[in-house]
Amino acid sequence: DFHKSEVLDYIVSKFGRFITDKMMRNIIGQSYSAFDFRKVMDEGKILLINLAKGRIGEENSAFLGLILVPKILVAAMSRQDIPESERRDFNLYVDEFQNFATPDFATILSEARKYHLNLIVANQFIGQIDEEVKNAV
Repeated sequence: DFHKSEVLDYIVSKFGRFITDKMMRNIIGQSYSAFDFRKVMDEGKILLINLAKGRIGEENSAFLGLILVPKILVAAMSRQDIPESERRDFNLYVDEFQNFATPDFATILSEARKYHLNLIVANQFIGQIDEEVKNAV
């Protein structure tokens, strides 16, 4: 019981701030995602996601960015079942991208072009970018 209590305390300390926020709870508290990034890409739709720190908070912004970037990458790579000549371009614009620049960004920069995922990023200083991501640019 003591071990379970420690584990539970750890989990609550890490995720409590997300589940106590109504917006975050509604986003991450789903058993499955009903949103289809692949469909957005294939149908040439426009998707705007506002992760402004001032609007949703710094931790929520970072957390959602770290969830969404790999989902978009997986959706783009799943387009391998469409002949390359038939793939529609999908432009991913990321402002202040150093906040979301994970190794997945290095993958996007180096591999996603063949899946017609184009990445346009903006940040203020080159020093804010991880070395692996810088090398992929």
